[in-house]
Amino acid sequence: MAFPTFEHDNRMSAIITPAINNPSDWFLRKVRPQSTQCRVFCFPYAGGGGAIYRGWHAALPASAEVLALQLPGRGARYNVAPIASLAQLSTLLADLVAPLMDRPCLFFGHSNGALIGYALAVELAKRGMPLPRHLVLSAKRPPHIPRSEILHDLPTPQLIEKLRNLNGTPPEILANPELLEIVLPTLRADLSLSDTYRHEPVPPLPCRATLLGGTRDADVPLDALRQWDRYFRDTPALHVFEDGHFFIHSARDDVLRTLHPLVQDCIAAG
Repeated sequence: MAFPTFEHDNRMSAIITPAINNPSDWFLRKVRPQSTQCRVFCFPYAGGGGAIYRGWHAALPASAEVLALQLPGRGARYNVAPIASLAQLSTLLADLVAPLMDRPCLFFGHSNGALIGYALAVELAKRGMPLPRHLVLSAKRPPHIPRSEILHDLPTPQLIEKLRNLNGTPPEILANPELLEIVLPTLRADLSLSDTYRHEPVPPLPCRATLLGGTRDADVPLDALRQWDRYFRDTPALHVFEDGHFFIHSARDDVLRTLHPLVQDCIAAG
């Protein structure tokens, strides 16, 4: 599900088509020295940008480099057309991360970001490329259990009401028509990534999977979350937080404590 974070630079530049340039165009990263022993790729929920992972590098081991995906249509990439197809996005990202998989990696994604991380891992597997050592899927249904309602093409009043019911979007944002006119196209594109995704049968992934869920997450019941197990060779670990869909914020420290030993394992494997 979605919770837009609004981070743009207010430059009304011409919209351009996204293209692969270099990682600094697509990831917010605090570059580590050559002693980097693992990389942690973080994928945001719908409407969010890489800034939602601000400060994570300071909470994880110093030899881990955190790279937070900055999708087109937000932040400094405000003038780049958003991507609405997960097949297109995973292809672009696979090209981009290929040179960065030279060290053990962990993929983390929350909500829509979890599906991005999974689809990217599948694309890497299809190409015979290195996979993340750990894949952490947070607050997301598996592809065979979609939401009962398509969200990306809802009329604006209904979509706003959905966002309001999640209690994640500031009311002043939802009450500002001018701001909504700017941000809703990007949010709709993000929602389309999940709404239009069609999972093709592939062999279970061999990477180690960890599932994160909230006991009060009405959008992703724990019974649904557990069914990610069919997508992996080994049964995923499950960590549950006493909170709703956005426990990534409300239980941030607990989430980071959960990730810490996984990152340490990546470092030890380097």
